[in-house]
Amino acid sequence: MTKDEILLALRERRSLAGLEPANLDLTGVDFTGVDLSGTTFRACRLSGAIFRRAVLSGARFDRCRLAGADFTEADLRGLGFSQCRGLPPRTIARLESQGAVVNKPTGNYAAILGAAVILLTALLVYWLVPNSSPSVNPTNPSAAAPATDAAAAKPENEEAAARQAEEIGDWPGAVDRLQKLTTREPNNAQLLLRYARAAENAERYDVAAAVLERLKPLSLGEAERLQMQTLTAALQIRTGKREEGNALFAQMLTQHISEAGLLNRRMILLEWGTVAWKTGDLKGARQHFEALLAISAPEEAAGINLNLALVERAAGNRAAERAAYLAVINDAKASETMKANAEIAVSLLDLEGQEPGKRFAALGVAIAKGADPGQALQAIRRIIEQNGKKLSPEAMIALYRQAMPLLEKAAPQLNDLRVDLANLLLRQAMADEALKIYRQVAEQSPVAAQRAWAADMAMELQNRQKASEPAPGAK
Repeated sequence: MTKDEILLALRERRSLAGLEPANLDLTGVDFTGVDLSGTTFRACRLSGAIFRRAVLSGARFDRCRLAGADFTEADLRGLGFSQCRGLPPRTIARLESQGAVVNKPTGNYAAILGAAVILLTALLVYWLVPNSSPSVNPTNPSAAAPATDAAAAKPENEEAAARQAEEIGDWPGAVDRLQKLTTREPNNAQLLLRYARAAENAERYDVAAAVLERLKPLSLGEAERLQMQTLTAALQIRTGKREEGNALFAQMLTQHISEAGLLNRRMILLEWGTVAWKTGDLKGARQHFEALLAISAPEEAAGINLNLALVERAAGNRAAERAAYLAVINDAKASETMKANAEIAVSLLDLEGQEPGKRFAALGVAIAKGADPGQALQAIRRIIEQNGKKLSPEAMIALYRQAMPLLEKAAPQLNDLRVDLANLLLRQAMADEALKIYRQVAEQSPVAAQRAWAADMAMELQNRQKASEPAPGAK
């Protein structure tokens, strides 16, 4: 099949299921909503391709280039990736959590325990956002009502909405909000740094690089200059220039070797270890986090050990992973939330292979102790995924419903799980049930992008149902 034939089929909104495109340049092609079930792409260039809401069940990407490809809300059950390039570890983790099977190129590992590295909050607040206070409680984001579109037009509400998006990890939303704020205040270095950080987390590397360019003519303080440098180094690594990025990180460390530069060295090692972990350099991540552990205060050790546990999980070192979590649980200076997060992980390791009810029960105990909702959601998804291969669709739906109460006090994560269930119901031709859940998410999610997407899905389903109804008086 040729590229022109694919583009014609897309214009005519025809199914592309079961086809085998090979050696085609499909860079940036929009496959939104297309049925690609059972399709095999071989050695195709698909960087920047859009697969939003596409049906990719049973499809396969073999030796393809996929940098920047968008799989948002696609049906990924049974989707396979073999020796593909351009998928960052965070993207791989998200794909795997939604049912895809990713066979990585040699030396490229994926993180499994969620999208975000657990950062040392106290240090980051000091360094990244001086004199700031969170606009929302991260353990209960639903406690703060999301801004309405009308209210968000005001600068102070735009700022609150940006902080909320940052707190709950809605990085695309944070990028949109901060773009507007920096248009109003083009020389506000702190806003620009937050904008660059959000763009990097959203994997909008071109945007992050452009924002860093805007910072160069400004007069920056020492902490701001250091953050700009670490973001520059991180972007180099994220965009395939690992040697240059590592060299810049190493240069920064030598510039802050004095005792007065201790905090700066900790920040550099934290950033270096984080970007190494995200890009699959597990040896480097382990080295940088261990160096950070050696120079950090005792109250910071728990956060670093959680990072080390994620590295060991990505490397498949279960014993080392468990040891790192136990170090957190036994750390007298660790926060209750960190201990609860570690207990989630240990219970999942110890109960691997057990029936879901027991694992959910252990998870409930950890959540009651204050575990991070994002970690809890990833744990729930892992439990469901590990059991999904041997359960009927009806049993899978029941499993989702069994897990819902665990997240009843965490609105963003609860709505993420609701979307997972709605997508499953839709695949099982249970459109009425899926429609109810999409409407619920559209009304209740604190994440603006998710509300809008769910509303679109509900409208689309409703229109389909009306189109399928017989005309009045028809037999």
